[in-house]
Amino acid sequence: MMRTPPLYADWVPMGKDGTRPVHLGPASLLVPPGEYQVVMMVGDGTYHSNLKVMKDPDSEGTNADILAQHQLLTTIRTDLNEVVGLVNSMELVRVQLNDLKKYAGLHADKSAIAAAIQQLDSLATGLEGNWIQLKITGTGQDVVRWPAELAEQLDYLISGVSSVDFRPTDQHQLVATLLHEKTEKAKADFEQFKANQLSPFLQKLQDWGVGPISLPRD
Repeated sequence: MMRTPPLYADWVPMGKDGTRPVHLGPASLLVPPGEYQVVMMVGDGTYHSNLKVMKDPDSEGTNADILAQHQLLTTIRTDLNEVVGLVNSMELVRVQLNDLKKYAGLHADKSAIAAAIQQLDSLATGLEGNWIQLKITGTGQDVVRWPAELAEQLDYLISGVSSVDFRPTDQHQLVATLLHEKTEKAKADFEQFKANQLSPFLQKLQDWGVGPISLPRD
């Protein structure tokens, strides 16, 4: 879920809980053919049953093809979950910065606080904008008007790889590798942001006497 409005579209309504739906689809994966054990827990009881998943008889892909496909899809989904986690963390930062903007005008050091908030918000928005397209409103032709960012690219790749029961192409493998590298960079960028920008900002707030709950200074 997104916690801030789309960029340049404050007219998009937020839910009662302050969130709005994200424009990414669920990354659900089918299990490959094989023998599985199903475990069901009901109350204090645990029940086990064996299950055999068979390949679609109309599929032209081999079991080995489907297994290779599943392995790549699992890797891509892991990267997508990592990126979604980064987006969620940055959304939490940005929505709290928006709340602080309302408070800054009541503080004796309002100019300094407002400037610090604006600087950090710009950095946070710039980083998050590399991970997910922040201009999507969910209306019109947004998905073709604005370029796909890392999360959308991973989401699209999952759709492409899972469309048929064949071994992933060399192109699929290459794009997955490139997007994995971008995911690792995104994680490193966020850690640097926390260490070099967010932590000093939090120290400034402490120096100003601004915390989760604070009283106006005399």
